Amino acid sequence: MAYAYLFKYIIIGDTGVGKSCLLLQFTDKRFQPVHDLTIGVEFGARMITIDGKQIKLQIWDTAGQEAFRSITRSYYRGAAGALLVYDITRRDTFNHLTTWLEDARQHSNSNMVIMLIGNKSDLESRREVKKEEGEAFAREHGLVFMETSAKTAANVEEAFINTAKEIYEKIQEGVFDINNEVTSAVHFHFFDLESRREVKKEEGEAFAREHGLVFMETSAKTAANVEEAFINTAKEIYEKIQEGVFDINNEANGIKIGPQHSTGGGAGSAGGAGAGAAGGGCC
Repeated sequence: MAYAYLFKYIIIGDTGVGKSCLLLQFTDKRFQPVHDLTIGVEFGARMITIDGKQIKLQIWDTAGQEAFRSITRSYYRGAAGALLVYDITRRDTFNHLTTWLEDARQHSNSNMVIMLIGNKSDLESRREVKKEEGEAFAREHGLVFMETSAKTAANVEEAFINTAKEIYEKIQEGVFDINNEVTSAVHFHFFDLESRREVKKEEGEAFAREHGLVFMETSAKTAANVEEAFINTAKEIYEKIQEGVFDINNEANGIKIGPQHSTGGGAGSAGGAGAGAAGGGCC
């Protein structure tokens, strides 16, 4: 679907505050009570309408663990908006907001709109952070503030859309230079544009050989080799697991043991239980 603008969002905050659940509620209108911890980043998108214009929100959900912090930082680049999330039932997630905010402002566009989110408002009986504290923090740091519940969907729609409205207003005011598209995305030269080719296939192959990479030309337009590119990469990773190259018990490697993994009740069962316990506290 055509759109007038694309706004890139990043969702940040400690592990287990409900970042993935907020994204799922906004994009899919559903709540998943048990959610695996995010490894690196996950992605979602949705179209909205502001002032009669179609706007695509491209939302990057980041891991809260310190081990993935360097990956998270790379996604600040080119982000127009950020949702900084804490859990109202966990004081420590609120105490860490300053560190997250400093990180965001150091690595992002100075005009990025930041929405402070106090999530899990449905757990009022377990509240450790007063709403007034969130409001005060937001005022002090020039943020927009809202409490949400990914479980009941309270204010979830508003949080994402109000952030988009703030960005849109900045565009109208000329604060954002919409002709300067700073992006962290990698642009591929699709081989369906053979007549406009500037880079020979042999050059790509040579670069891959030199640096020990797997190589493939694709076309997102015609779907040529797209399936193969993703699946072949997965096959390479799987082979390394079988060879013992990857330590599958260390999630910092970007691999997580799933509930269907069976190795005689060892790592598989431990991984499944761990994911359930951690996921249960996510939302």
